[in-house]
Amino acid sequence: MGPAVLAVRSRLDGALRDDRRLRLARRARPRRGEREAGTGRLGSTARVQSRLDPLFFAAGRYGLAFLDICLLLAALGATILLFRRRSRTAALLLVPYALWTLYAAALNFALWQLNT
Repeated sequence: MGPAVLAVRSRLDGALRDDRRLRLARRARPRRGEREAGTGRLGSTARVQSRLDPLFFAAGRYGLAFLDICLLLAALGATILLFRRRSRTAALLLVPYALWTLYAAALNFALWQLNT
């Protein structure tokens, strides 16, 4: 299941570049002195998430996978804040993703505790 998940994940990460959240964040006018930090932050969340599948499914390292999900949640929080400066709609579109990630973190933590 590991290679199949990685193949699908790479397809989804490629589609993420054309996602509506990214287009909304880029379309909004930047404030004076503000750069494209929000869109770069979205790419960093994709990189953090790409480490999760090998840790959880392939290696069975549930503790490290939980740490990775916590890092992903922190990156998502920072991304939402950066997007909110440019486009409230773009920031709100990331909230369901953050909630789903929080749910996945809770499941991961429970699985980790049950297996230790």
